[in-house]
Amino acid sequence: MEIVPWKAKEPSTVTYGPTLLRADYDGAYMTVEDCRCKSRVGINGICIKETRNMFEIITKENRLLKIPKEKSLFRVKAERDGKEFEWRLWGDQVLTRSGERASRKFNGRSIRGKPLLEL
Repeated sequence: MEIVPWKAKEPSTVTYGPTLLRADYDGAYMTVEDCRCKSRVGINGICIKETRNMFEIITKENRLLKIPKEKSLFRVKAERDGKEFEWRLWGDQVLTRSGERASRKFNGRSIRGKPLLEL
């Protein structure tokens, strides 16, 4: 996962990384940046259900699509205190249910050669 920076004083990987990896992504606005199935790249919408292996995303055209987490890269947008920020989420790093992920401890190391978080 990586947070995409806008300015020098934006959120950093060290402070927000573990929190964002433990987050529940139901209701988050997501864009598929990379996927094994190239026809899914560019799909965006609101995640309405997160399972162990999939995100179910509803698009603006009112279509429900199931996107596998494995080998996928997502861009997630959120707003906090009136500021909008986004980060990239590697699906391989969240291949668990959100409830199980919430109690897990994340260290600052990379997972399978990918950075822990890119803000």
